Amino acid sequence: MSPLIVGIRFQPTGKSYHFDASLVPDVQIGDRVVAETARGPQIGEVVQFVAEPPPPPEGRWKTVERLATPRDLLLHKIWQQKSVEALIRCRARAAE
Repeated sequence: MSPLIVGIRFQPTGKSYHFDASLVPDVQIGDRVVAETARGPQIGEVVQFVAEPPPPPEGRWKTVERLATPRDLLLHKIWQQKSVEALIRCRARAAE
């Protein structure tokens, strides 16, 4: 059975990356999912199904672990807000 390869975007206007979504067979475009990345688990949005993917990087595709839960989405939003606050504080300190 061939893998179900999807394109996932982690930033609203960012690049999409290919992942194997075979563990989540009912995934749809627009779904928020948890995918295993080089930086650990990340939440992204499925933006496309890839009919003819290129060969996998590093010999295998990284996987989509599951659909994101409401708790995952809430934690993601909180961390995004904290990162913006930290950036503002760092810029203020650098300006001093």
